[in-house]
Amino acid sequence: MYTVKEVAELLGVSVHTVRYYDDKGLIPGTLNYINRVTLHCQNGTGS
Repeated sequence: MYTVKEVAELLGVSVHTVRYYDDKGLIPGTLNYINRVTLHCQNGTGS
């Protein structure tokens, strides 16, 4: 799994952009936690 920061670095975009795309449902395979740490699964299934 990746942190939001790691995903942003991999995609070459800002953390804000990754969060925006995630909020819009454009990034498959994300798990949102109450403390706002989002992890992105490598296989895109959310597991």
